[in-house]
Amino acid sequence: MKRLIVFALLAAGCRSGSVRGARLSINVTPPVLDFGNVRPGASSKLVVTISNDGQAALHVSKASIVHDVRSTFQLGAFPDALQDLRPSQSATLSVTYVGAGSEGADGASLILETDVDSARQVAVSLVGGRCSRVRPNRRTVPGLAFLSSPMKQIVAAAARSAMPATGASKECA
Repeated sequence: MKRLIVFALLAAGCRSGSVRGARLSINVTPPVLDFGNVRPGASSKLVVTISNDGQAALHVSKASIVHDVRSTFQLGAFPDALQDLRPSQSATLSVTYVGAGSEGADGASLILETDVDSARQVAVSLVGGRCSRVRPNRRTVPGLAFLSSPMKQIVAAAARSAMPATGASKECA
């Protein structure tokens, strides 16, 4: 009777067909790609590193960018290494941000689809912005169009010292 119970326990442990002790683990760095401020039409390229911290090969079947309202983020070529990433190996994936035509912040997510049970989808936040050409702390004086050039300069200089900054935003890098 004891032999039958031991045999039943051993058979139950082998039913799954998976290798015991094999563990899949993915590590994606950095968790956020911050492209900073980019001039209109200019671009900035950053990379995300995907590492296999597990004990068996892992597979990234797909990479896509979602929630990119202004279509400002572009995914680089999908590396073949991601389809069969061996233990302790890593691969990189590039993302490019192109400054949009109008000023503002952009955000999206890079989604990696994997075969890791605990992380079927891994998300990397993407952040960027289109900057203004106005320098920080520059003060503008509205309504000076009717004045001559020398008078505009005098009035503007006097007004700048008394007015708070308007229209200022982060300067382009």
